[in-house]
Amino acid sequence: DDLPYTVPVLWVDLDPEEDWLATVQITQPQSFWINQVRRDTGASSRIRALHGLERSIHENVASGLEVSVSAINALRSVLHDKQVFYRVRMEAASSLTSLGVQGLQFLTEFYKGFNFDNITNKPKANDFEDL
Repeated sequence: DDLPYTVPVLWVDLDPEEDWLATVQITQPQSFWINQVRRDTGASSRIRALHGLERSIHENVASGLEVSVSAINALRSVLHDKQVFYRVRMEAASSLTSLGVQGLQFLTEFYKGFNFDNITNKPKANDFEDL
């Protein structure tokens, strides 16, 4: 109560080291999941956040709401970031597929952006420079 400032809660992560032998399902607002997907540094925490975000998206769609643009942008930003652990990027791609046709369009654009020449629209030659 006597703190000179307040710190907003951006997300909740329970058992980040996965020490507990238990299955825990956290329910939090979609903005919390988005913050955790974008800002958390742990791969397992980000994967749990992606699963939570996907559940949240499905709940919104089931109740008649549209998929939020910020949720889609969070999934796309994780997918495009080469610094993110590959397994986290795979989960983001999987979450995009659950969006139906819209998600598949994003994945097709992603694939074409990395594997096709923009001018000729033909597949690029293999490039192993970053290995």
